[in-house]
Amino acid sequence: MFRLSLLVLYFFVAAVYARSCIQVPSSNDQFCITATQLNATAVRIVYTAPPNIGWVAFGPGSSMSSADVVIAWPNNDGTVTVSRRLVSGYSLPRHMPGTISIVSAQTKVMNLNGTQKMVATFDRTYAQLSGLPASLAFQGVDQKQAYIYAMNPTERPTSSNPSSSISKHPSFARQALSGLTLLSSSGASADSDIGGGGANTMLLVAHGWLMALAWGVFAPSAVIVARYFKPKLGVWWFRIHYILFTLVVLFTFIALGLIYVYTESSGGEQFSVSDPLKGTHVVLGMLLICAAPLQAVLGIVIDKLFDPARSAIPIRDKIHWWVGRSALLLGFAVVVPIGLALYSSYFDSSASSLGKISGVVYGLWALMVVIGVGACEYVFGQQHHSDTKYQSVPAPSFNENSKKMLPKYSGF
Repeated sequence: MFRLSLLVLYFFVAAVYARSCIQVPSSNDQFCITATQLNATAVRIVYTAPPNIGWVAFGPGSSMSSADVVIAWPNNDGTVTVSRRLVSGYSLPRHMPGTISIVSAQTKVMNLNGTQKMVATFDRTYAQLSGLPASLAFQGVDQKQAYIYAMNPTERPTSSNPSSSISKHPSFARQALSGLTLLSSSGASADSDIGGGGANTMLLVAHGWLMALAWGVFAPSAVIVARYFKPKLGVWWFRIHYILFTLVVLFTFIALGLIYVYTESSGGEQFSVSDPLKGTHVVLGMLLICAAPLQAVLGIVIDKLFDPARSAIPIRDKIHWWVGRSALLLGFAVVVPIGLALYSSYFDSSASSLGKISGVVYGLWALMVVIGVGACEYVFGQQHHSDTKYQSVPAPSFNENSKKMLPKYSGF
């Protein structure tokens, strides 16, 4: 905070300013936007970012399909390129030359209070550019407005030309910011950390919690009950198994809806696989989405077609077992841990810390589950239906056949 305050004083003599900072993913550094109102028609904006950043962008807009941003990136010779772009979809943003005034002496890689920074300084007017949508009019730093930011932490353009192609930002390094005020109407400083993306982040957190409960708690519990506790629970093993997996399916689809809304509201690309880790999470997560209802349908069919007099295990039962085992392993050991790792790389340091703490807690829980399964396998082994206990408990809410004895073939 002290260093950033010195930065503001270093550049400006104006009495009022505003600063907002965004955490650079997988870094301890920040991309900061400082705004100073020059007069009634213009504002000076300063970007500061790590000197090895790929590129950064910020400007009015509510999504990546419609935004008016200024992009900046450092070059190998220590200069910094500043380029105003119109974002109109997921194609390369169109360069709009001559629409901002760059302060060259304060636009370069420089030492600020003992630390190397990429600095980009430019002035822009409040006047709307011809041909731009009215929704992208810059309202001024003292007005609430929707802004968008994006960055690529590592890949920069290969040229210093302002119209150069830029590499796509990783899906986690962009966010729509609704109602952000860069400067308070009273003229006071409006410092803020916008790295978390506001209330939208709660959708991301809820998505993670639901998936962790579904595949980290309910799914393994459903399998443990089916594999080890049939004789002890009687017909209740099926009821518990049924309820737990219903919750798995329900939580999985609610989580899908939450992440869809989050991605849409943050201006991101749905089901993006451009980032390797995020892409792995998306692809494997979609496999879970498909596996969950398939398991539910198979379970219902198997219950309805149950024949206690059968002499062999039907193929549908085996499919149910192996789809269930594969989905459990995928969700429990891969998808949820990758999701926690992604959250640790999101936004600000507080979110990163929460992700790391959640990862440790989940890791300890996973270890307990593995130890518990090992103990059950050693003590009980795979359990099958008990001939007297199992038949003695009525189960009016399920298929009548499910109450009957299955000699020794059923089980997870």
